Amino acid sequence: MAFATVYVHPTTGSDANPTPNIGTPYKTIKKACDNVAAQGTIFCRGGTYPLGESTGTILSGLASVPGIAGSPTTVKSYENEPAIWQCSTSQSYVVRMAGLSYITFEDLEFDGDTKATSHVVNIPSSDNITLRNCELHNGIGSILFVGEGAASNSPFLSLIGCSIHTNTASHGIYWNAGADGRIDGCKIYDTFILGMQINSYNVGSVPSDRMAFCNNRMWGWSADHGGIGLVVGHGADHLIYNNIFYKPGANGSRAIAFGFNGPAGTPPASTNARVLHNIIHDIDQGEGIGISFASATSGGTGHVVSNNLILDTNGAAISDPFGTSTATNNMTAYEGGDVDTDMFIDPGNATLDDRNYRHTPTSKAVDGAATALSGIVSVGIALDKDGVMRPQGTKVDAGAFELVQAASGLWNAGNQNTGSWSDSGFTAMSVRNLMKASAWDTSVVTAFKLVFRGRTDASYDVIKVSVVERDGSTLDGIDGTNQQLTFGGTWAAGGTVPQNGELYSDSVVYVLDHTKDYFITYYASASVGVFLTGGSGDTAWMVASDVAATIDWDTPGETIAQTRSYTYSTVRIEETTTPQDPESYPIIEHLGSYAVTPGTYTALATTLSDVNDDITQVTALSTKTGLKVTGSGAAVIDIYTG
Repeated sequence: MAFATVYVHPTTGSDANPTPNIGTPYKTIKKACDNVAAQGTIFCRGGTYPLGESTGTILSGLASVPGIAGSPTTVKSYENEPAIWQCSTSQSYVVRMAGLSYITFEDLEFDGDTKATSHVVNIPSSDNITLRNCELHNGIGSILFVGEGAASNSPFLSLIGCSIHTNTASHGIYWNAGADGRIDGCKIYDTFILGMQINSYNVGSVPSDRMAFCNNRMWGWSADHGGIGLVVGHGADHLIYNNIFYKPGANGSRAIAFGFNGPAGTPPASTNARVLHNIIHDIDQGEGIGISFASATSGGTGHVVSNNLILDTNGAAISDPFGTSTATNNMTAYEGGDVDTDMFIDPGNATLDDRNYRHTPTSKAVDGAATALSGIVSVGIALDKDGVMRPQGTKVDAGAFELVQAASGLWNAGNQNTGSWSDSGFTAMSVRNLMKASAWDTSVVTAFKLVFRGRTDASYDVIKVSVVERDGSTLDGIDGTNQQLTFGGTWAAGGTVPQNGELYSDSVVYVLDHTKDYFITYYASASVGVFLTGGSGDTAWMVASDVAATIDWDTPGETIAQTRSYTYSTVRIEETTTPQDPESYPIIEHLGSYAVTPGTYTALATTLSDVNDDITQVTALSTKTGLKVTGSGAAVIDIYTG
């Protein structure tokens, strides 16, 4: 019998249980996979699951219960309980995902425990697989291997918000065969040779075309062997944007390299890649090259490199002796100041994961890129790494981040009160911050992000962040109006506000009306103050002991422990466009250079004149906030983010 919902627990479960409910779960992952229904969900309770295989039998049951587009079969941890899939004996892999279709793995840890001899996760021939918010680590060979052998192919594979790190041989990600893949918002670090390579040495392999490598952070590649961060060996029409490459390992020589494709009979060298709005910094080992291109035979042709920040490299920022690429509007030198203090907020943090590459207000990268988005324009690239619309100023900023230069259309703490910015002594409590209607700079906001300001002396954590409409002049919210705000797709876990930095929530669709008051509520779990002294009028309240439960907004009577007249952490609301899952971003491509201005526009037609015959996809919608791109001749494209 197949079950729509299956629970599994590594210690208290039993595969003999007749019904896998939360109180009577299965014990093993294989039993759960063999008994879940198509489009169903397997919930993995917290604990360590002893796994390891060579043939792909553990997940084989999922091959007969594929999901469908928009409704995958899902395997995930239960309510943020850490579920660890660990290689318990010397085996080829922790798991092998063979013959699967439309399966999502979410919030799981795949731990090779230095026993997985080939790869931590092997995906030889599956399609539409998503790994979301997963950790893959402690491998011997490549941590993730996609498409194994000439006959295999794993198209439409997505890694969203994952961490891939730490192995003792080979690469972080070896992408052998699988077109239309997406690596988005991931951290790839401390890999033995390459951080990732898109390449194949198997004669007859399918080329991995149209890869999207975006919004990622990579550091510490080639800690123990000479190598490169990202190698692009084959495939056409790749998009590489909004990434940050920095501080390679002791033998890391280059951040991005085009070339090193396989021998005769393997897919040809890459063509027409777009490398846009990346940050490459502190490449201080070996050759120390930012982006390199081999000959047309190996490095490919038709590549565009634009609006990147490439600074503090031992060698050339861009090395292309054979002219295989076109490079425009890249910032490769910084004069008249210090990069570490003038350009970025905190690029030299010894804790590499905490480096903050957002622009300072005086950074020369602000408005320092093109007056237009050149080469290619897509919804993904029109947004920066934080999801902020480009441009915010008169020009597009260079690099992965766009500085928000004005508070127009936003709410911010300064609109509500003034006061000194010295820290108070208040410690961890449940917090309720008031956003007054009178402090809004705009009439209606339909989608937004919340920004937490970092302290000058320490980081702090916020969890269970929500917004709710205020009930009159009370300290209660109106039940049914509360909206959870997530960070990296999760609510209960919240996020860490970095010292001297900022923490952005995910964009959320929620109507904020300037005629109404709202509360932002959260629990500040770090033992540091989260308020400022000064100001006038109570704008924040500390509510005792409501963090453990979901607040019933229309039930009065919470005990207000303390008040404060100025909030430290919730500094501002930033208006955004309607958010989308990164996997669903449409791409609108038009070669050339265009004038770009922010605003609200109405699509003029469903079919647009294309004098150059180079529009690959156009979606004409009703009035939306976005970018209007006007090209030569009769072509006019409205680009939207919703």
